[in-house]
Amino acid sequence: MLRRFIRRCMQQILEERRAARPDAARTEELTAAVKTAKADEKALLADPGQASRITALYAVRFSELEAE
Repeated sequence: MLRRFIRRCMQQILEERRAARPDAARTEELTAAVKTAKADEKALLADPGQASRITALYAVRFSELEAE
């Protein structure tokens, strides 16, 4: 789920950059989300016990991202 979230954010960043009128705030928001997700990915590698928490968190975030 975490990798799907990161990929989708990256796709949206590219779409935003290619848009006729890019939204800089949205791009910054997505970039921050990717950085946070990558930090959580590292935390997951360091402590596999966090898997259920991180998976649940990114399932919700992915759903919200898809709804936008």
